[in-house]
Amino acid sequence: MKKYYKFYLIILPLINFSCSSSNLIYLDCVPGPDEFELGTNIVSYSYNSSTKSAKLVGKIYDDDIKEPIINADITLLPCGKNTISDNEGIFNFGYKPSECDSLKLSFVGYFDKTFSLKKLVADYVSTKKSNK
Repeated sequence: MKKYYKFYLIILPLINFSCSSSNLIYLDCVPGPDEFELGTNIVSYSYNSSTKSAKLVGKIYDDDIKEPIINADITLLPCGKNTISDNEGIFNFGYKPSECDSLKLSFVGYFDKTFSLKKLVADYVSTKKSNK
């Protein structure tokens, strides 16, 4: 029995080093911090000053290959509103900026990512101004 025990001690480290970050079959194969990340951008944004509410339309995508993510979970924090992305990675929310300040993206196989709504909106507004 000890022969097999020693044999397995030699083989197991080889298995540990042979797995790649894209091969998640082995439990010890964990992707690095720069892999499997989600990205988002705002497609449209509007704010109604009389009701103090906003409408946000965004797109979620794989940050590396820029392909849309379908059926991803998108949550506004801390207000807890959530939705899922459609077949083109598009999602939308109606919300009150005074109640929600972050956008959390989640999808199986990806690291969760949280974005500041103020920063996303500011980036969107500055992009719109520079395109004029």
